[in-house]
Amino acid sequence: MNPDYPFVAGGVAALAISLYLLCKRSRRQLWQAALLWACLGAGLMIQGFAPHLPIEGKYFVIPQRFLKAKTVRVDKIVDQERRMQNLSALLTGLAAVGLGVYYRHLLFPRRPEQTIQKGEPGLS
Repeated sequence: MNPDYPFVAGGVAALAISLYLLCKRSRRQLWQAALLWACLGAGLMIQGFAPHLPIEGKYFVIPQRFLKAKTVRVDKIVDQERRMQNLSALLTGLAAVGLGVYYRHLLFPRRPEQTIQKGEPGLS
């Protein structure tokens, strides 16, 4: 099994952010962000270490490295691939949405309300 290094590097970086937030003591509710970053990192790491079976047509193609054993359970290999893809998508997707909600004040800053002076158009 060859790891997919960009996913593994992204997972390690997200886990490092999570550990940094847990060690930081300035705010009380950083554990929520740390948990979301850890879920994102775990999802990326799972994706990085998944078997990555190629698909041709509508079928998985089993590489020769899996066929070297005496008994090959192709259904188990394909099932493992699907479970890892689903778990990775679930963890990464939910963590990304959670981080978007957690950091919404940074992503979408509110503009200060414009004060309307007397005598300006639009004031009744």
